[in-house]
Amino acid sequence: HRLSATLPEVHIGYAYLGEQHEFLARLVKVAESGVHRLVLVPLEEEPRLHETLLDLVQRSGISETNLEVVYAPAQALTVTSRSRRLERLRLLQASQAVSVPQISAEDENKLVDAIGQSLEQATALSNI
Repeated sequence: HRLSATLPEVHIGYAYLGEQHEFLARLVKVAESGVHRLVLVPLEEEPRLHETLLDLVQRSGISETNLEVVYAPAQALTVTSRSRRLERLRLLQASQAVSVPQISAEDENKLVDAIGQSLEQATALSNI
């Protein structure tokens, strides 16, 4: 994946918050893998999304491990925009095929920058 090549020491994973049980299981799996820092980057700007992430992390119990959880600012990517999601939903409701959305180079650069900035901020805060 291009993001992994840009950030070689970072494992990139994706999770859908709509499936909370799966998301909780993935959080636990990450904590059990021995990773020291987890950066959560929401790929859409939804009201209360940050609160939802905080709640899920707390419910997962991973905050009781040595895993540092960093909350990055939400990134409004083209592929996750409300209009694109609504168009995909309309096609699905009409039983039409939908393609898997691809991230643009511009959105990918925004995401890499957000992860990098969040890692820098977390490192600075942990050195205080």
